[in-house]
Amino acid sequence: MMNYKEMITKYNPKLRIIGVTGSYGKTTTLKIIQEYLKRIGKKSILFASCGIDIENSNYNKDNEVEIPLYNKKAVDFAINTAINNHVDYLLLEINEITLDKGYVKDVPFNIRAITNIIATQNLYEYSTDEYIRIKESFFKDLKEEEDDTICIFGNIKKKYLNDLMVLNNKLNKLEKRLASTRYLAELRKQKESDIDYLLYTNDNHIDDNHIDNQTDNYFDSINGLSFNIKTKNKDYSIKSNMLFPHNALNILLALSIIDSLGELDINEFNKLISDITILGRDEVIRIKGRTIIVSNTCASHLEYLKKYQERNEINKIRLVTGSLGYGFYSWGEAYKSDKFSEYVNSSMKYIYKYINNFVDKVYITSNDNALSNPQELIDSQIKELNEEIEYYSNIDRKEAIRQAVIESNDKDVILITGRGNREIFCKSEKEVLFFKDIDIVKEAIKLIK
Repeated sequence: MMNYKEMITKYNPKLRIIGVTGSYGKTTTLKIIQEYLKRIGKKSILFASCGIDIENSNYNKDNEVEIPLYNKKAVDFAINTAINNHVDYLLLEINEITLDKGYVKDVPFNIRAITNIIATQNLYEYSTDEYIRIKESFFKDLKEEEDDTICIFGNIKKKYLNDLMVLNNKLNKLEKRLASTRYLAELRKQKESDIDYLLYTNDNHIDDNHIDNQTDNYFDSINGLSFNIKTKNKDYSIKSNMLFPHNALNILLALSIIDSLGELDINEFNKLISDITILGRDEVIRIKGRTIIVSNTCASHLEYLKKYQERNEINKIRLVTGSLGYGFYSWGEAYKSDKFSEYVNSSMKYIYKYINNFVDKVYITSNDNALSNPQELIDSQIKELNEEIEYYSNIDRKEAIRQAVIESNDKDVILITGRGNREIFCKSEKEVLFFKDIDIVKEAIKLIK
């Protein structure tokens, strides 16, 4: 039986496989690459959390999936489909479970990239040491046939980067590229010339997230991002409608991968990111003076929004959120346990520390109640609020979203978080509803006076 490398060589030798792991930013990075490749006429297949994108398939590329490569059969399917469809590129999102189970250990990647490592990202399933070991294994478990692999390291702390750079003899023989910020380069005490793809702003301040006093331009604002990327021999000006500094890092890594593939046309790249939408990942609708953001996380977002508010870029910060239940009948046993319930409750309390500091009004609602009592979930959140924080509560998530949109005013921001572009809503232990937050937003917009 042929291995993956032999199959590719025999049936689709032009196929190149890109794998991206990390704690945050995998999906956005890969989606940017996928949309860019389409734009320049390349055939590609994407397996990412925001959706599985295969031309002429039964997959809905706009639907969230929990784990894109959830078992070995899924990996086999991805590679066989890429070979049979004679595509140019196969883009794979690699999370810690996929790595831990060894599902991709035999895949001959042409590019292995990592966004970042946040050791506390998945404390429910892994200790910090286990999590780091698993992420590093993506570069440690290289096969001998991967002699042309390019390893790209994103915005990683010095300790983790040093570990990655000296993991094994095989890695030391391969081409390694760094995609990082001027700020982190200074923290690492690295020369800028050591960075292959350097993100910087239009001044020399150590922090890449501040006001440029000379031009009164912002690196990040409620209107988007503006920064530069310097390579070994070129300097690119980048402007995007995407929000928040972390998306600048995703753009940086996407550009570094595209350039490493030899496919970068900076004019086409800039056209793409000037108006790209990543479904469920800081998805933005700007209408009638409001900015509505649909996302799956909120802590860092609230900090940035507060900064924009202090600059008078925005008026009120309105947040729609809900605490996850547990015990849905088809979920794995781990997600039916008291331990999982305690983990969710602890995460909720953590988030409410941000809410109390940065939100003007919170709309508390449901988010996959499953077996849990939805009113008890809401009540537990209300208890975490400071007395001065205005709130609205409604078990019906659709109504909570509508309320936030309808009562908003000019220059308000409505951040809707927790579900991204997921369509399935687990209403009770065995009952589901089908809707996306963004679709409810689009309905509610029509009601704004």
